[in-house]
Amino acid sequence: MKSPAKSDNGFRSIEMNSAIFDGTGACPFCKLESKFKNDSRRQVYEYTCSACGTYVLSYASYLYLQDNADKINLANCIAENIESNIEYEDIRCAWLMDGDPKPNFAHKGLIIKSIRDIQSKPINHAEKLLGILRLIALKARENSNPFDDVELYTIDLFRLRILHSSELYSWLSQMAFDGLLTYTQPEAHEVIYNTEMPQTSIEARAKLTPRGWAHLSGVKATDSRKVFVAMKFNWTDTEREIQIKFLETVKSACRNCGYQADIVTEDHEGPILDKIIASIKEARFVIADFTYNNRGVYFEAGYARALGIPVIHTVMYGDTEDPKDDNKHLHFDVRQINYLEWDSSTRLRERLESRIRAIVGPVAG
Repeated sequence: MKSPAKSDNGFRSIEMNSAIFDGTGACPFCKLESKFKNDSRRQVYEYTCSACGTYVLSYASYLYLQDNADKINLANCIAENIESNIEYEDIRCAWLMDGDPKPNFAHKGLIIKSIRDIQSKPINHAEKLLGILRLIALKARENSNPFDDVELYTIDLFRLRILHSSELYSWLSQMAFDGLLTYTQPEAHEVIYNTEMPQTSIEARAKLTPRGWAHLSGVKATDSRKVFVAMKFNWTDTEREIQIKFLETVKSACRNCGYQADIVTEDHEGPILDKIIASIKEARFVIADFTYNNRGVYFEAGYARALGIPVIHTVMYGDTEDPKDDNKHLHFDVRQINYLEWDSSTRLRERLESRIRAIVGPVAG
């Protein structure tokens, strides 16, 4: 058997070239059209789905989905797949069951996920209304007229943890009743094809009303340009150069998207905790860097999430799952969240900008 090939950026790619069966069928997660490769020697399936993108399943996880997909809510898993494929060029989810060995082709471009853990996480339905409004607003920023219709695709709904059009129309109907938007349903099943979304249906066309735009502007922190950066600051002298490059890159990525990174320890007076809490409340979103497993970052990221403020997780490559070093072994809960691994300024800036634009959107104007 040939060994896995290396791509131009140094990441290992998955090369299925022995004991392979190629086929097409329904995605085990979202049930849309997909292609798959069954590698019996490596005991894995590699799927490329119309919505979920490319991901990997162990045999045990494949069987679990076959037996339980109609009995459990897989919205979290579907969203994890989509976000990984949209926000990264060469990273994919590898889905395992408890007790599964890590894939023997494990490489820098895989994010190990536990199906049971992700699918059992509670879904906050209360956030969906605001999520739909923000999605429409984000799409409308691309238009010269903020009151033009924008199209909502199946893949958009999956990212909001909405799996059925009937649920979407319930939300849209209520928001239309409240005067926040207007919408129409496609008269017939409309499917689009392009390189970003190979096959995804148009579920609705919608536009915000003036009241809808005003509602969004009144939501706490949505008009803020500040970004709170949570990270370890007492780096050793030998690590200082890495820290400086990281901060410069974060500031640059935020600036390129129209935001300003707020580094608390660079300019503060009075109790540091009070300053941290105040800065998080004022932030549009938070960048939490878990390099060296700093406990303060866990608090700051958790506090921001409790306030409903988006959090982007980053970590230096190699500081995630070292069982011999607690400072390089992320807590279980954090490992289940997509994070940006960084090992160079260029790669970090590109990925961070992409993540900011996908989750928060650039500053209008």
